[in-house]
Amino acid sequence: MPPPIHAIPIIDVPIVYLTTPKTGLHIISKDETPEAAIAILSKAAPPTSVHTVFFMPLPGLQTCQNYIQTLKKAGYNSIESIELSSLYLSARILNLPLSNCAIGEPVIVFIDGEDDQILKSAVGVIKKCQDGWQVCSDHLTAPFAVAQHPSVRNVVISKGLSAATIDAIKKLCPGREFHFSQGMPNDFRLNFIANRLKPGLLKGYEVLPYCSADLFLKFGNKYDEIKLTDRVPPFIATKVIDVGDASEIIVKVQDPNESKSTLKTFSFKTKALRTVSMTVKVDKSLLPEVTMKTVATHKPPDHNTPVIYLVKCIGATYFLEAILSNRVSEEGFFKTLPELMAHMVTKFAISTTAAVYFIYTIDSIQSDLQDFHNACQESGYPNVKFIPNESMNISFLLDRAKMSIQDGQLVAVVCTFDYCVFGRDGKRLRIFEKGQTCDFDPKKSKVDIVIIENSTKSFTKTDLDYFRDRFSQCNVHIVSGMEQLKAPMPKYYWSLVNGTDFGGNLFNNFGDFDFIIEGKETHKRLETCFCTMPYTVAEEFEVDFTRLRVYIARGKNWDLFEVYHAPPGTLVRFIFVVESAFDVTVKMEHVKSPNGLVKPGIDAAESIDDDEVPKPSSSPSANSDAKMAESVKKTLDPPSETVLTFTNDNRVLIQTGQTYVGDKEILAYVRLRRGMAPEVGKCAFDALKWNPDSVFYDITRLLAIDFNPDQPDPEWRFQTSRDTDGNTVISTKGGITTFPIVLFGLVVRSTQLYIQKHSKFFVTSLGLRLPEGSVISDSDLRSVADKIGVELVLVV
Repeated sequence: MPPPIHAIPIIDVPIVYLTTPKTGLHIISKDETPEAAIAILSKAAPPTSVHTVFFMPLPGLQTCQNYIQTLKKAGYNSIESIELSSLYLSARILNLPLSNCAIGEPVIVFIDGEDDQILKSAVGVIKKCQDGWQVCSDHLTAPFAVAQHPSVRNVVISKGLSAATIDAIKKLCPGREFHFSQGMPNDFRLNFIANRLKPGLLKGYEVLPYCSADLFLKFGNKYDEIKLTDRVPPFIATKVIDVGDASEIIVKVQDPNESKSTLKTFSFKTKALRTVSMTVKVDKSLLPEVTMKTVATHKPPDHNTPVIYLVKCIGATYFLEAILSNRVSEEGFFKTLPELMAHMVTKFAISTTAAVYFIYTIDSIQSDLQDFHNACQESGYPNVKFIPNESMNISFLLDRAKMSIQDGQLVAVVCTFDYCVFGRDGKRLRIFEKGQTCDFDPKKSKVDIVIIENSTKSFTKTDLDYFRDRFSQCNVHIVSGMEQLKAPMPKYYWSLVNGTDFGGNLFNNFGDFDFIIEGKETHKRLETCFCTMPYTVAEEFEVDFTRLRVYIARGKNWDLFEVYHAPPGTLVRFIFVVESAFDVTVKMEHVKSPNGLVKPGIDAAESIDDDEVPKPSSSPSANSDAKMAESVKKTLDPPSETVLTFTNDNRVLIQTGQTYVGDKEILAYVRLRRGMAPEVGKCAFDALKWNPDSVFYDITRLLAIDFNPDQPDPEWRFQTSRDTDGNTVISTKGGITTFPIVLFGLVVRSTQLYIQKHSKFFVTSLGLRLPEGSVISDSDLRSVADKIGVELVLVV
C-alpha cells in the first residue's frame, strides 16, 4: 500500500499517533526509544508524505533533544513542538467571553491544583495579541501574578473548584470578572494542532508558541542569562558578553520546573580575554540552537589601574564587580571571603583602589557586614563603605530618567511589589516612606511625581495604562530598558569617591533597619529605618523575663543582635548608637529595679591569662550518665563561704563573705581566639555584636544530661558534634575546638579571680550549684580543681 498523503504524525512521548483525512487518528508505536519509534513512523509515513511532525515533549531537555535530532536525521525537517502550557491555557479560555480584552491586556488563568493548594500553585498569565494570546508566565503563584499585573480584569478558574476555594480566589482578586472553564474537551488536542496548520480554526482562542525556559551561561566563576521566555517563536536572539579569560562557556537550559540541563559547551583553544557574541535561534521545534563567535580580544587592565570594588553578598556567595573609569568589569562569584580578598588584591593594587563598597539588602544580616569589614581591614583596604541597595537603584533610575528632584517635590518609585517616597533633604535625597504597591495612595503621600520601574518589562501595556490612570493627578514617568541598568554605575561610584553630586541624585547615608526589643510576652519596634547616620536613639522597656533579645529588623527579617539579662520587673533603658551600617552599639542601663530602686549596670568579669586556663584531663562521656547523676547529689561538707550558682540564662550568681565588694552576678560567656588569652564575662558578651563566631555560652545546656549535640540551638554561632568516644565537641568556623567542661572551667577560674580581687579573704574552696539536669562527672570536677588550685564541690 502506498504511504498516505498529507499524513500528520503526532508524537506524545512515548506514543506516536498518525492521522489522515481518511483514516482518522490511530496509534502506530508505543516504543520507549526515539530511534525505534521514528523507524516505525518512517515506514508508515515517510518524510515526503508529511508536511509537519507535531511533537509534545515530556519535561526534560535530553528527551526533547533526542527526539528532535532523530526526526531530523530521518528526514523530517518541519517539526513543531506543542508546549503544554500553550495547549492547556488555550483549552482553559476556549469560548469564554474575553473578546473585549484590549491588545496587551493580561488575563490570569488558574490551570491546575487541589482546593487546598491552588493559591500556592502556579498560574498562567497570558496577554491579548493581534493573532491570539501570548504567554507572559506559567510559573508565578497567584499572589505574585496579581501584584505583577494590576490591570487584570479577567480571571479564569475551573468550574469544579469548591465554593470555599472560589471565595478565596475572589478575595485575592477583588473587583475582577471571573470566568468558569469546563476544562479540555476530548477532541481539543487535534483541533489545536489543526489550528497550527490552518490558523483561525480556534477563532482567536489560540495561545501562541511559547519557549518555557531561558538560557543560563557559565564561564569561569561568572554567569549570565539570555531571556527566551519573553517572545514568541520563531525568533533569533543575540547578546554580546565579556567572558574574560574563561576556557569554556557552558550553556544550560534554565527551566523553572526542573534543574539546569546542559545544552551546549563551547571551548577555547587559546587563553585570552574575550568578548563574544552569542546567537540563539529558536524555531517551531522550540529547541534552542546556540552559536558563538569571538568579536574582540583585549589586554588585561594594568595592575595599578584606579578602581572601585563593588561587592554584594547573595545567599552565601559574594559577587564582585570592578568599576573602572568608563566601564564595569564583572569579576565573578566567590564562595568565601578569603577567596574574594585574594582575587581583589591580585587583580588591582590596594594603593590604587579608591574605595570598596558593600551593597547590603533587606536579606543581609549584621554579621555579613561585620565579617566583610573585618576581612577588608585585615587585607589592607582602609576605605570600606556600605550602601543600601535601595538608594543605589533609585539613584540609577533617576539618572536614566534624566530627572532632577527639586526642593519641596515628593517623588514615588513604584515597582511590582513595593513603593517608596523620597524627596530632597538639603544637597542629598532622603527616603520618607515605603510600603506595598497595592496600598500606595499618592494623595495621602502628597506625591508630585510617580516613576514606574519597568526595566524587566514585567508590566504589560495595559498595566502601564492602569498606573497612568490610577496616578492621573501626578506626573507619571515610565523607565524601562534592561540593557541600560548598569550604564550609570561608573559615574555614580566615582561621584561618591570624588565628592561630585551625580546630578543631585545621591541619597544621604541612611540605615535600612529598625530595632526590636523582645521579652517573653511583649516586644517593641523602634522605627529607625531611613534615619540618617550617625544617630543615637533610646527606648525604655519593662522586663517580663530574665532574658531580653535585641534584633536588627530589615522588613520582616529579624536578625538577632544581642542578648541581655535583667530580673523580671526591672525597667531598663536601651541606647542604640549607630555610626554606620556595620558599626552599631547597643547598651542597656538599669533605670529601676523591681523594688523601685535605681540599680547600677553590671561590670565585666576579668579576662584571664592563657597559663591560667584549666585544661581538664577528660571530657564528659556520653556513657557516664549514672556517675554524673550521682555526683550532682553531693553536698558541700564542710560548708564553703563561697558558692557560685550557674543559671540557665548565662549568669553566675555569687554568694560569699561579708568583705566581698564586687558584683553579685557575672555573665557566663567565653571568647576564644587563636594565640590570644581567653576572655570571660561582659567583654566576651560584648564581642557577640561584632565577632559572634568567637563567643561561647549556654554552658549549662551543653552540660545537660539530655543534651544532643546533633540538635544544637539554631541561634548558636558555634557548632556541636560528637567525637569518637561519644563526647560533646564544640567548634567554630575559625577552627577553634573545645569541650563544655573547658568552658565551664574558664568561667569558674575567671570568677574565682574576680572574687579574690574584690575580697579581703583568700578563696580556697568553691561550692558550685548547677541547674537541674546539668551534670559534671567526678573526674572532670577534680581535673578542673587541680588546674585552678581550688577545692570544688557540687552543691544542691
